Amino acid sequence: MIILDQEVPLKENLLYALQTHKVLWGLLIVSAIFDFLTTYRFMTQGSIDLEANLVIRYLAHSLGIIVGVGLGKFLQIGAAMAFCALNKEMSRGVLLIILALNCFAITVNIIY
Repeated sequence: MIILDQEVPLKENLLYALQTHKVLWGLLIVSAIFDFLTTYRFMTQGSIDLEANLVIRYLAHSLGIIVGVGLGKFLQIGAAMAFCALNKEMSRGVLLIILALNCFAITVNIIY
């Protein structure tokens, strides 16, 4: 695919990220599951309206808590894959940032 007049090998970049950073991908999946569980608990004990992420809040209102939050986590993994496909050199950093954000969200959900 050509982006900004440069050829970007999306498939090769994504495969590189998946093969090279298996531990980070595994941690990302585990953190997404824990984020889903803590967000579910947070929303059922509190309110959907207290959710800070506007996309998750909209999906939870529209589709229900389980489906909305689950779809939001699925979209998060898809976004991680998309960013890793754009640039293989930045894939580790992208995964670490998303992982850190998930850990922060889990902590906030547990504390609240």
